[in-house]
Amino acid sequence: MNDKTLVKAKFSSFNPFAVLCFAIAGIVLIACFMVASAFGGSPMWAIEGMEYGYYWFFIGAFIFVALGLMFMVMRFELIVTEGKVVGKTLFGKRVDLPISQISVAGTGAFNRVSIATSSGSINFYGVTNQNEVFSTISELLMKRQEETKTTAKAPESTSDELKKLKDLLDSGIITQEEFDAKKKQLLGL
Repeated sequence: MNDKTLVKAKFSSFNPFAVLCFAIAGIVLIACFMVASAFGGSPMWAIEGMEYGYYWFFIGAFIFVALGLMFMVMRFELIVTEGKVVGKTLFGKRVDLPISQISVAGTGAFNRVSIATSSGSINFYGVTNQNEVFSTISELLMKRQEETKTTAKAPESTSDELKKLKDLLDSGIITQEEFDAKKKQLLGL
């Protein structure tokens, strides 16, 4: 069954995780040169004094630069259809959630759209049309809730209602006149 696409998320080219990784790499390199200045006398001591463990600063900075580059090329996807939410999250994790499995949706910092299920929360970052996506998911959840309410209140059969009324009459909770009036109402007389 092909569901009609209701909204497709648009993502910004700005990736906060990439920026964070590059910032950490910069801080690590600055810290390396500051420590070298404090203990070796000059910032160049960080390069000259590699045998003293300064290479760990460079390895750490390299790891964060590599992570930042990885986050830069990573692309999120988020499509909301009539029956499910599909997409791709951080590290390429594929998502295919039926609306019936979603308990709540929310928004947050970095243009985040969060979708919670009984097994956890899934976050999509950088959604430029986050309010549109959020409201579409919320409308689907409210529609599902209304459908659940109407199906949960299945009408009782007339005979079941009459049995309950008879029990109320026998226990003295209602009078014979009240029983007769309700019986006529139920039978449409």
